[in-house]
Amino acid sequence: MQKFIKYFDSSSTICLDFGKTTKGIQFDEETQAIEIFALTSINMCAQHSMSIPTLLKENFLTDCFIISRNIIEVFFNLNWAIKGKTREEVLERVFQLEANPYNNFDKEIKLMGKNIDSNKPNLSKHAIIEHIELINGEKKKFPFLLVDKNNFHSDFKSAPSFAERMGDLRLKYYHLYRFTSMFTHPSPKLKEFFMHRIVNYNKPTDAIVEPLKQILSYCLLFVKMSLEITKHILFNFNPEHNLARQELYNKMVAIVLESSEGYLSIPPSTNT
Repeated sequence: MQKFIKYFDSSSTICLDFGKTTKGIQFDEETQAIEIFALTSINMCAQHSMSIPTLLKENFLTDCFIISRNIIEVFFNLNWAIKGKTREEVLERVFQLEANPYNNFDKEIKLMGKNIDSNKPNLSKHAIIEHIELINGEKKKFPFLLVDKNNFHSDFKSAPSFAERMGDLRLKYYHLYRFTSMFTHPSPKLKEFFMHRIVNYNKPTDAIVEPLKQILSYCLLFVKMSLEITKHILFNFNPEHNLARQELYNKMVAIVLESSEGYLSIPPSTNT
């Protein structure tokens, strides 16, 4: 695992330096939403890449699967968004992704609101009203995330399921997402692993070392592909730093090539 500690340390540095190439630019939340979403995705990759070496050093191997799941989601959300045929369609997909958590939160608040005058509300009336005011404030702040931006009472947009967002790559990669998701919930194997650690004070991690290496190899590939997409998005928007971003991307390509170790087949780049 020492190699993967090195790989992800380097990956986090690359992603952070990539983000710094746009330092000082004033973005518009609505019109530059694509660029902001892509850069946010890279910064998330940077944070996740920082976390994995810390977990590996402490032998918290199962926890790495949870972080890996997030890296997979980052790539496939970004990849789905940029598949729109026009900039307007890409913007709409970005807005759907950004609005999706609000949409879920709004639904829960409305359920609470229906219960507000009952004898046994789930929350106090004051707390429910605070939640309602909070979500209404977000609607005023980000009207472009609403189904009807001119109607304050409109619902937030929502995105298709994650499986749908994976599109034609679902058959190739969905098993990785499902496998990492297994580590976010109790299961017979996880129960055995954690109970052994607690009761017997040992660490039966051998069985997950190889699967984890494969998952981590794919995660480095997903970071690389996220960088590739973002590099392409910024090519005309912020051209003066194209060479710097290309050099950082090339470093990430080298890491993926070195870390693959037969764990994955690397698809060809879509742009240079």
